Amino acid sequence: MSALEVVAARTAKPTPYAHELIRTASKSRDVVFASNNATAAVKTYLATHDLDRYASGVFGRSSHILSRLKPDRFLLEHTLSELGLSPDQVVYIGDSTTDVMAAHASGIRAIAYANKPGKLASFMPYEPEAVVDSMSVLLRAL
Repeated sequence: MSALEVVAARTAKPTPYAHELIRTASKSRDVVFASNNATAAVKTYLATHDLDRYASGVFGRSSHILSRLKPDRFLLEHTLSELGLSPDQVVYIGDSTTDVMAAHASGIRAIAYANKPGKLASFMPYEPEAVVDSMSVLLRAL
């Protein structure tokens, strides 16, 4: 599965304003990626778009144990541990309810990205700290 993810990462369509957000945010803070996708796939995407130099860390699925994927807090807590950060130093941006669940389970503030119609309503029961429908909102907030 990881090999297929790497192939897909090479042609994945960029999220509007995400590249600008990554580049801008990295000027004043660490930008770290924690994903249920394979680490190699995330790194491939970043390298394909010349964004790898802006990443302070990339943490992804390293095993096929599905119980360790988000919404389990393992990945985010592992990321915090590896970087020597506490949950109050981090904001997690995610596009799924499981991202918000994992962030909150780890004590991390969550911003939900409602990238499709109907997602706003699906996020509300999980009480993210904010919901945005465009990465441009976050870019302007920096």
